[in-house]
Order: sequence, then C-alpha cells, then structure tokens
Amino acid sequence: PHLGRNVAAAVYSAKDHQIENRAVLGALVRACERAGVMLHSHSPVEELSVERSRAVGARIAGEFIAADAVILAAGAWSGGLPGLPPAAWPPVRPLKGQMLALRMDSAAPILSHVVWAPTTYLIPRNDGRLLIGATVEERGFDASITAGGLLALLDTAWRALPTIEELPVVEQWVGFRPTSRDDAPILGPCPAVEGLFYATGHHRNGILLAPLTASAVAEAVLRGTMPEVAAPFTLGRFRRAGGAPTRRQGCRHELPANRQRQAARNRGRHRRRPARRGGRDAGDEECRRRAERRRCAQGRLERRRAASRRQRRNR
Repeated sequence: PHLGRNVAAAVYSAKDHQIENRAVLGALVRACERAGVMLHSHSPVEELSVERSRAVGARIAGEFIAADAVILAAGAWSGGLPGLPPAAWPPVRPLKGQMLALRMDSAAPILSHVVWAPTTYLIPRNDGRLLIGATVEERGFDASITAGGLLALLDTAWRALPTIEELPVVEQWVGFRPTSRDDAPILGPCPAVEGLFYATGHHRNGILLAPLTASAVAEAVLRGTMPEVAAPFTLGRFRRAGGAPTRRQGCRHELPANRQRQAARNRGRHRRRPARRGGRDAGDEECRRRAERRRCAQGRLERRRAASRRQRRNR
C-alpha cells in the first residue's frame, strides 16, 4: 500500500524468496565445524603451490598446507592469487556495488516483501532493516562509498516507495561481485594445472547458485566428471575451438567488448573541453543551463515530497 502512485503495474512472484546472506555464512561455518573441516579464519592465502603443473597445496599465514586438490573460490580476488600460472588465471574481475540499509519500525514495517524497481531492489529484513541495492560500477577494488552512488539508490527507491524519506540510514557498505567475461560462473577443473578446480565468477548469483556449485565441483573433484547442467560453465568456453586460449585470456580485469566501447566513450567525454570564443569560455552558458536544470529538479523533488506528506496525513 505504500508504493508510489506512479507505479502503473507490477508482476507478483509468489515463489520468490530471500535469505540473509550473513546468516548463511554463519550457518555454513557451523556446518563445516560439525563435519570436521579445519578452518583458518582471518588467515590470508599467501600463495598457491604448483609443482610440475600440479596444484599441491597453498601457503596460509606462513604455513604450507598440502592438498590433493585445490578449489579456487576466492570471489573477485580469484584472478590475482599469487603462485597461479598465467595460463590458469580465470577471467574474473571485481564489479563494485554500493548498498545501504534503512531502519523501519519492526512492529509496523512499510514493506514486507521484496520489490524490484527498474534499477534498484528493496529487501525488508525481519530485524526491521530495509536494504536498498545495488549499484553496478566498473571501479576495480575501489571501496569508497560515494554520494552519487547513494543518491542513485535513494532516488530510484524513493520513486517506488516514497515513504522511505522519513526512515533513518543505519548502514552503508561496498561489495565486489566476482564477474567473468560473460557474467556466468566458472566451474570445474583447470585445464592448465592438474588438481586445481574453479568455483568462481558468479557475478550477482553467488548465494543463489551456491548449492548447485557445491554439488558440481564436489563431483568434479571426487569423480573426475562434471554434471551435465554445469558442463557449459568450465573455463574451456573462453578458449578457441583449436584449444588455444582466447586473446588476453590471462588479463585479470578485462572488460567485455561492449563495456570497453562504453568506457572509451566515457573517457572521450571527460577529455572534452569547451572552446573559447571571444575571450570568454563558451562553457559558462552550459554551466548556467545545468545549474538551472538542477534547481528545477530540486523543486520537483520538494513538490513530490510535500505531496507524499499530504497523502500520508489524509490516510
């Protein structure tokens, strides 16, 4: 009932569900401990150990841990693990995403189900938080929270759910999606290093595909075969038909062709400077027009907020 009046239509997905990803991680840790898995918490993997084109273990916090099989599941950092031969680098890069959380009244939340707006989603949690996400930015491992990113999230969320304007902001954070060249996961054995397996590149679907990934990679490690459903997602899809790697396959943060073209266009825009005419900067008039447009947009925003407040009072 709190959706904005500009929402003309929607699709109701009765079987769409959500889970708390932080709680999932805690549950996974407890499950591993019960199963006898040895965890090295807060201990960075310093190097992958490869001998004669075979993975034999890893060095963790100065200690060598031997292994018959090594699974590379380092998320956005999978392409930069020291000791990994260039031929085994997965084409995975970080895709930055900014998110924020608002605080609702848990006794009377303004939203009780997930809402997908055109470029933003709103996720209510049982503890009263309302998550708003997420930006998609080609910024490498830049962990800064920006005003522009938060503005984009809040503006789109406000258009879908105007009542959020009175909610306090309780948290902001940045994450890095492990994104492959085609935005699909990379699973299964490494063709260049025996005993090395991939479970990375899931883009925005890591939690969603976690059970399937675990099942497929476990079968590859224990039986030496890939399930039919996971077979199209091996590293081999980035190689030519003749077996040779595709151009710049080892590039750690290579962008897809369409995003390379867009980045080049953006760089061209930033390099442009207004020409000078008659001793004055021709960009002055453009700056004034932009300032006027910003003032008009701010006025429209204030009018919408006032209308939203009147609407709540009349209910």
